[in-house]
Amino acid sequence: MTLTGDPHDEEAWQFEARIRVVSNIGVPYGREPVDYIVAGSREHCETARLALRSKPHTFYSQETPPTDPCKGPLYFKHTTEASK
Repeated sequence: MTLTGDPHDEEAWQFEARIRVVSNIGVPYGREPVDYIVAGSREHCETARLALRSKPHTFYSQETPPTDPCKGPLYFKHTTEASK
């Protein structure tokens, strides 16, 4: 994927999730910000953002990690190995 800034190209949106970080022995010790880019409309991004769930944890069960709203639009073109 190559970001172009050209509104004639395909559209994508980005959001950040803060995923709980858990040690190898199961102790939570913070959150790691992870950026996700979703190809498609803002509505598609919001659907993906709302569906995001972290891994089940023994003590905390299923959790919805905090996320920021989708930001964009970003415009991109597909890149392939052959074009390099």
